[in-house]
Amino acid sequence: MTVNTKNSTSTTKTTSTPPKKYGFLYWAHTQLWFHLVISIDITTNVLSNLGLYRRNRAQLPPTSLSGKTAVITGGNSGIGKEVAKTCLKLGARVFIACRDQKKAKLAREEILDHAGRDKEDKLIFVELDLSSLSSVRACAAQINRQTTAIDLLINNAGVIGVPSDKKSAEGFEPQFAINYLGHFLLTHLLMERLNSSSSDSPRIVNLSSSGLMTGSLDFEDSNFYLKGDHLTKLGVYGRSKLAVHLFTVELAKRLKRKNDGSKMTVYSVHPGVVRTEITRNLSPFTRLLATFFQRPITLSPEEGAQTVLHCALSEEVSEESGFYYQ
Repeated sequence: MTVNTKNSTSTTKTTSTPPKKYGFLYWAHTQLWFHLVISIDITTNVLSNLGLYRRNRAQLPPTSLSGKTAVITGGNSGIGKEVAKTCLKLGARVFIACRDQKKAKLAREEILDHAGRDKEDKLIFVELDLSSLSSVRACAAQINRQTTAIDLLINNAGVIGVPSDKKSAEGFEPQFAINYLGHFLLTHLLMERLNSSSSDSPRIVNLSSSGLMTGSLDFEDSNFYLKGDHLTKLGVYGRSKLAVHLFTVELAKRLKRKNDGSKMTVYSVHPGVVRTEITRNLSPFTRLLATFFQRPITLSPEEGAQTVLHCALSEEVSEESGFYYQ
């Protein structure tokens, strides 16, 4: 800690060792709480898969989304694809932003089979590699050229288990770059189009995770996104998802302070323990275990999309902003 004392005659600077903010008890508390939450999630999933528990489905709007525009990152698989199906079926123009063009083409066919072939011109693929900020800028520029307004932005794409020494294009820790930095930049580059929305309340939905409880951020260290590479992959993942949630909270505060008449809202969502491709970067053995055990204890992507759709479309949360939903 640095203390400056200044008067008319002299300046004295005293430097001392900064106190340690997070000790063992803090770590133990967050780990226990996280594992409790995950255990509840898994137990609920098992009961749901056995037909002993009925989950609430998202309250979809009574009218169509005709004339509205949605942007969904990672819209070629998992939760993102399910959200794209719903938005397109309701009549929205949908941009699916993802890295793999081949997978996007396959997803496009599945989405159109679900929503209707007559909506083919409303489903648009945009290339996006969230690990590259230049790719994020190119993606945003293309979307901004092709639409005058955005009503819904779903920051869905994410990764877990990428080795921390495999840096992003700009040298950032990869999970932090993809899960947080890329979406942070994309959101700001699309903000003008979101502000141009004719919706009563344009919405931003950021996919966080209960894993945020395992993360910590030291903003006094300029390299906080690289600090702690010795942490487990889950710990690094938790840090990135904590950053996503804090971004949601701060953006909601700033939107409210602007007081310019905009009713834009922003939400942080934990979709649950869902069967998606997010485990593709884990070790082969871990993926094998996940594949063997995941069906009875996880949600389908369609079920996992319900909390996202609730925040994106439900009138029930239209006056809420900056909160965490699960």
